[in-house]
Amino acid sequence: MKIDIGIYYGPIDLLVYLVRKKEVDIFDIPIAQIAEEYLDYVRKIERDDFEDVADFLLMAAILIRLKVRSLLPRTPEDEEAGQPVSLMQIVEEFKKYKEIAKAFSIMEAESSKQFPRIGKEEPPLEEGDIMSLILALRGLKPIEDKSIVVRRQEVPIEDIVEEIKTILKTHGKIDFLKFLKEKNDVSVAVAYFFGMLEIVKIGYARAEQHSLFGDIFLYAGDRA
Repeated sequence: MKIDIGIYYGPIDLLVYLVRKKEVDIFDIPIAQIAEEYLDYVRKIERDDFEDVADFLLMAAILIRLKVRSLLPRTPEDEEAGQPVSLMQIVEEFKKYKEIAKAFSIMEAESSKQFPRIGKEEPPLEEGDIMSLILALRGLKPIEDKSIVVRRQEVPIEDIVEEIKTILKTHGKIDFLKFLKEKNDVSVAVAYFFGMLEIVKIGYARAEQHSLFGDIFLYAGDRA
């Protein structure tokens, strides 16, 4: 899938490479526009193309990670980790996540044969990050029961930004991962994550994460 964000037109994996090489400034990339293009793409695809969606999401996750790191305060660990990354390393990292996701899908299928579930069990979500969300999506299978109709929720990024601003004005703080767990649709959760990045970028909120893969807290920013 190709994306068009004004300053760049082409495959998202090449955009990630250019950002890592500092040939494209991460601050010039409108994350909300990429989110809208992705959600529009997801709505149009066939069920057999879920692997293509996962590939796009994995590359988008790397791009989001770079964007988040550019918005959050830098730590000494970040300075030490800020080494140049080659295209080969990006490709290898991409392949690694695909192989892990595939292995999890096989393990889940084998486990379900040996230990069938009794009833419907939905364990609580643990702390995680956007990459955990991507890997979870990679294992989704189409619903075979034709009597069940699932309608995708569509929420514009602008509405999400206004909702987050309203909550921050009222409460002053949001536990963002806990907030995402209340959403019952993967595409909606991804859209809210992009909305969070956008509201931090424009200065209406500041984000804090006190540990790797820990909870993300949003606080009212200077422009709130």
